[in-house]
Amino acid sequence: MFLANVSKTFLSQSAGKMSGRKRPAPAQRGIMDFFDAKKSSNDEDNDENNDENQTSEESTSTEDPSPCVRDPNDPANYTGKTLSDDQKLELLTVKFSFPHGFKFPTTAGRRFQLSWMEKRPWLRYSIRNDTAHCIYCICFSNNTVPNESPFISKGFKNWKKAGDERLDTHARSEEHQLSEEKMTNFLKTRRPGNDISARLQRQAAEQQHRTMKGVVSIIDVVIALGQRGIPLRGNWDPSKRNEDGNFSFFVDWKSKYDPELKDHLDHASGNAKYTSPRIQNEIINLCDSFIRNRVRASIPKYWSVMADETQDCSTTEQLSICVRYLSSKNEVCEEFIGFVRLEKLDAQTIADTLLHALQEWGFNMSGLVGQGYDGASVMSSSRNGVQAKVAEKYPNATYVHCRSHVLNLAI
Repeated sequence: MFLANVSKTFLSQSAGKMSGRKRPAPAQRGIMDFFDAKKSSNDEDNDENNDENQTSEESTSTEDPSPCVRDPNDPANYTGKTLSDDQKLELLTVKFSFPHGFKFPTTAGRRFQLSWMEKRPWLRYSIRNDTAHCIYCICFSNNTVPNESPFISKGFKNWKKAGDERLDTHARSEEHQLSEEKMTNFLKTRRPGNDISARLQRQAAEQQHRTMKGVVSIIDVVIALGQRGIPLRGNWDPSKRNEDGNFSFFVDWKSKYDPELKDHLDHASGNAKYTSPRIQNEIINLCDSFIRNRVRASIPKYWSVMADETQDCSTTEQLSICVRYLSSKNEVCEEFIGFVRLEKLDAQTIADTLLHALQEWGFNMSGLVGQGYDGASVMSSSRNGVQAKVAEKYPNATYVHCRSHVLNLAI
């Protein structure tokens, strides 16, 4: 095929890190639940361990820590560290949620308000430390003085002085705004669908789609000229350094009214416009195969072949081949199916070339019941002519002298 396939072998990002799915909250299990399960398992495997498991149960604290203490996305886990790009992406994109029924602890009669975090995407609450953090600054801030911004290091916990004013003061700070800008640029290149490979894929797909529409318009020009029997190519124009042919003329003319064709011609590289003589021939050959396959599919079962040798303007000897059959509507049909080049003009060469072409084109040779040629001895001789050579392989192919040639001889 002349339209090259665009490679789509870009490396994909890790699905788990790029999906942005909400992490399910771990089950609300305490230490006692763990040892109870372990005890039950050991009872089934070995009854001798019952006393040891009971001792472990009694000696272990029964405090049920919050499951979010073990949550890897707790912002307190990221402070004071040099984060990798994957860690930054996970902290920024994984949706944070509180366990069912969670209540913020009270400190000096005050507590963290969920509304603060809902209004500010940069604010993240640490359940483990009961502190508020700025995830933008944790990821991208260059602040090396912890006391200047508790949102970056140990976390902000003075709920009495929190409120919108204290939080907005941090949001207006130069450090935070710079971190927010870095965060925006970071996500543009790392979010699913926005990374470099995804952009290249989209660009390649758009280019392929634009090229496909342009090639369809070019094929339309070739078909239109072929239907009217108009030659495609012309003479070389030295002043314009291109070919002054019908194809080039009509492609340029159509591009004035076809925006998709014009877009293709304006943006495609010089070796990907699909207007060269080689591409023109390839389009013609594809149309030839399509028409021939349609003719072959319309033949019910039995058919006859007609052939005649001719010479084109370049003195190349060719064999013109047609088929004749009775359609499913009982109508006699004659269809031209192609030219085949002849190396020699003897009966054996012509017969071999004819049969090879019919077989290569996929015709059912068992249904060949007739053959018609002119009256030249090389074609019609019952002993050494083409009709005799074909009948040797397909005895049902009865020879009939072409009626058009008979009429021509009579006139």
